[in-house]
Amino acid sequence: MPELPVRAEPDFQLVLVCTANQIRSPIAEALVLRFAGALPLATRSLGLLDLGPKSPPAAAIEAAADLGLDISTHRSRRLEPGSLRESDAVVGFEPVHVAAAVLDGGALVERAFLLRELVELLEQVDASSESDPAERARLAVARAHARRRALPVQNIAASLDDPHGRGRSAYRSAVRELGELVPRLVDGLFRQARTANRG
Repeated sequence: MPELPVRAEPDFQLVLVCTANQIRSPIAEALVLRFAGALPLATRSLGLLDLGPKSPPAAAIEAAADLGLDISTHRSRRLEPGSLRESDAVVGFEPVHVAAAVLDGGALVERAFLLRELVELLEQVDASSESDPAERARLAVARAHARRRALPVQNIAASLDDPHGRGRSAYRSAVRELGELVPRLVDGLFRQARTANRG
């Protein structure tokens, strides 16, 4: 069995990958930061395309604002070869994002998921035996992968389509879906810690 990379950071390292790092991944990143609060979670978003440091399209900024998010200062970043090897979880929105994260970014297969796929898997597992919040999240990801391996067929229908070029209603629909899924992602990773923080 290959040796797992040594983690230099105590925080749980979450990376969000989409096509251009212009719409889905930066909005998801902003939502993660909103819902994570003081949890030991470090997140960043990346894209497969090399666009340079480009601002999100106006339609994405407007749609994100519907959720009270300001992504106007975001600038696109490209997925660099081998840059995901130490990530605790890598989340894509289409199968091509997950494949690139593994093949190009060096993410471990057992830590790479589609967003909806990971959300649904986390809701089927229990990692409450681990007291440290970051380690609990890592255990939750490991158990989500084990659950995925036990399933008969991978759910390819779990993609969240790119709204680029499809009109403002498509942007708003994507943002609404992210607004529903991302809080469930954070909760699934840190469920017990969030409960303790609320107490």
